[in-house]
Amino acid sequence: MSQPKSINGLVVDGYIRNAYVWIETTNDFSNIGETKTSSNIQGRFSLTTSLTDYRVQSSGGIDLDTNNSLEGLILINHKIDELASSNIAQNFIISPLTTADFFLSESLNKLSNPITITINDLLGLDQNLNVNTVDHVASLNNGFMYAEAYERANQLTSIALSLTRLVNNLTTLNINSSEIFQIILQEIDSQAQIE
Repeated sequence: MSQPKSINGLVVDGYIRNAYVWIETTNDFSNIGETKTSSNIQGRFSLTTSLTDYRVQSSGGIDLDTNNSLEGLILINHKIDELASSNIAQNFIISPLTTADFFLSESLNKLSNPITITINDLLGLDQNLNVNTVDHVASLNNGFMYAEAYERANQLTSIALSLTRLVNNLTTLNINSSEIFQIILQEIDSQAQIE
């Protein structure tokens, strides 16, 4: 194990309060047995770990803008471990955009000779926007690239949560949004690989 490091960040789709936030080490999308906390009223969280090779995930919470429950919404950032080891103090973002980035990476890893594509390319976002560290909500009035990121994040959440709830209501399954995010990104990536 390495030296303990603090991981400070925000759960963002608008800001999300009361979300469970944890260091995922078992790849089961569950916070059972994991180091965990909750996001505060502004969506902020703080965790400490000596681990390497992990991702940070959140589940549920309340959207600060709409006061809507986001039960079943799983958000992921798989690059915090890599970025936190740079020893540069920064806030990390867990959002639908970082979740899409995770599932894009998973999709690309399954291909034998993929066309390299970034989440920014795939979603039409400005290449200068780092979805892992830039709070696009706080910067919403600072230019089109932030407004565009905000819109894409909200679209991803709306689609993922709507389809998750539809599947759960029409079947005996009990899935969470991570399974829907995975399907969405596989489809988008497969179309990009064809073009």
